[in-house]
Amino acid sequence: MTYKEHKKELTDLIDENDTITLTLTKGLIEQASLLYQQICDIQDKIKGLGHIQFKKDNPAIQRELPASKVLTRLQAQYNATMLAIHRILSKSDMEEKDDDFDRFQKSFKDRFKKSETR
Repeated sequence: MTYKEHKKELTDLIDENDTITLTLTKGLIEQASLLYQQICDIQDKIKGLGHIQFKKDNPAIQRELPASKVLTRLQAQYNATMLAIHRILSKSDMEEKDDDFDRFQKSFKDRFKKSETR
């Protein structure tokens, strides 16, 4: 998946009429898409090499490749960015939903208020 595809996929999660959520997540979506593309590029480059390099004359000595360290940091940033997007989307979904339980609670409170006034 490319940067543009990832960006579109994330943007499609948001209702186009919800301008507040779109505004709040615009920069985060850009960042997440860019990080995603960088992660994919690095993963492709180190796929054949592996994350650890062994010394030829002494396999007991090894070192982590610099690209592997960068990959780990990028993945942590990506996860944090996606979590921030998730939190924003969860809050906007919670505010808009009026499910059956909410209607039940409201009718119960209304009945309770009526019984108090009698």
